[in-house]
Amino acid sequence: MAVVQIPPPVSPPNNRRHPCRVALKQLPMRVFLRNTKTGLYRTGSNQWAPETAQALIFTTVQHAARFAFDEEVPEAEIVLRCDLLDQEVSLPLLPELCNVDEPRSAA
Repeated sequence: MAVVQIPPPVSPPNNRRHPCRVALKQLPMRVFLRNTKTGLYRTGSNQWAPETAQALIFTTVQHAARFAFDEEVPEAEIVLRCDLLDQEVSLPLLPELCNVDEPRSAA
C-alpha cells in the first residue's frame, strides 16, 4: 500500500483575518486511546479506566498510534480533547498515523 504524503496547511499571511484559527492552535489538546467497544481509556499496559483522569495522555497522535500498534491494543481509537471545547474528535487507528513501516527511533 502506498502512503500518500499530504503537505501541512499553509497559514494565511494575515492572522487578523482568521482569529479563530489562531486561537485554536493555542489550545492544549490531550490525546488518549479508547476502546471502541467498551468506551474505556488506556491507562497502561493492559489496563483500562472509565475516565480520562486515569488515562495515559500522549503528546501526539503519532505517539498514541505507535503505542497502540506496539502494544497490539485491540479495537482502539485515538481521541483528541480540549478542555475549552465541549466536543471531542475520535480518529480510527490507522498505520499511516505513526508510519509503522519505518523503524522506530531510539528514545
